[in-house]
Amino acid sequence: MVEGVAGYRFAAAGAVTALPDGGTRAEIDDAWLRSVLPLVVQARGPQVLHASAVASGGRVVALCGVSTAGKSTLAAALADDRFTLVADDAVPFVVVADGRVSVLSVPFRLRRRDPSGDEPTGPVIGAATEPHELTAVVVLAPHEGSVAPAIEQLAPADAVGALMPHAYCFSLAETKLALLDEYTRLTAAVPVFRLAYPQRPELLAETVSVLGGIVTRLAEANETHG
Repeated sequence: MVEGVAGYRFAAAGAVTALPDGGTRAEIDDAWLRSVLPLVVQARGPQVLHASAVASGGRVVALCGVSTAGKSTLAAALADDRFTLVADDAVPFVVVADGRVSVLSVPFRLRRRDPSGDEPTGPVIGAATEPHELTAVVVLAPHEGSVAPAIEQLAPADAVGALMPHAYCFSLAETKLALLDEYTRLTAAVPVFRLAYPQRPELLAETVSVLGGIVTRLAEANETHG
């Protein structure tokens, strides 16, 4: 239920029904894409990370963080640079038998903050058809005291704790053990980084350069060992 907008009814499979509760069609659709769809996907099996993501050559780097951390802004800036935008707000993933992590594509609507704090709503971008493999996760940690972007790789045990607050979960009481197990497998399979950076418009290009270098290096490393 999204109060004042709509309720959403779904089962283990099949269509999802929206029950309007005062919301406009645009509000109902936006709530579906940004809030309800990730929970439906997670309830039906795959885990879903609250993150945006970009890809290079089918290799994905997810950018996760709390609201206003800059996920959409940084992902959009990377896409403006030279990468492909593949997710905004929700990255469903499955750790497959050989230890690789497959990213499942769902429709999304990009919302990029501008320096004024406004959030223009972009078009719905259809789910990508090509397969994507998760290469890394970056936890965004905007910090007022930072004078330049600084990134560190987290140990797997620390990475689990860093990612769990950003996990979509429809019913923790029923799935908490599966949730913990899947995120433990995720952090064993892919590197997780923490990026501390100054969230100031004049330093956006420097932060994008740091992230772009990571995406490129990881994609190239996977091609070399793939």
